[in-house]
Amino acid sequence: MKTVKLVCEMLVYLAKEKKIKVDEKSLYNAAIIHDAARVCDFKELNQKNFPYPISNTDIKIWEQLREQYGNLGHNVILANYLNQIGESVIANLVLKHDFKQIQNLNTIEEKLLYYADKRVEQDDIVTLQERLEKGDKRNAKKNESQKEKAQLKEAVYKLELELEELLGKGIYELDC
Repeated sequence: MKTVKLVCEMLVYLAKEKKIKVDEKSLYNAAIIHDAARVCDFKELNQKNFPYPISNTDIKIWEQLREQYGNLGHNVILANYLNQIGESVIANLVLKHDFKQIQNLNTIEEKLLYYADKRVEQDDIVTLQERLEKGDKRNAKKNESQKEKAQLKEAVYKLELELEELLGKGIYELDC
């Protein structure tokens, strides 16, 4: 999440150079917490997916969360919570960072967070192509049709081109 925030900061810098107004505070707050409920998406807790040991307490908390939220996506869970505490702008940004939300992006902040999230693989800034390929491998078992996946990916590449037109070629030079 820190790296996604860093990418957002770099994109906002490019936007400022082009005199494009961005609600930085909301964008950065959404970026730093956008995956906070991600653990709710896990169908199982596998030690190899974590950089630290999973404790019995961790497992109990995860089981409670899975029971409470069922199959709601992490973006929906966190957005609902943020709405409950009066953070509707951040909630909307968090909701729309989900891969399938590509068709529902309207504001510059939504587009920047979505794109920043798709440029980060773990803690590394990568190309959009690399991120989407790794995402395909991770999510290979999901029940989406190949046609639907291809349409979503095409829309993500179109977003990248839109952002290139808006912010310039600097969007491709986000690595540190």
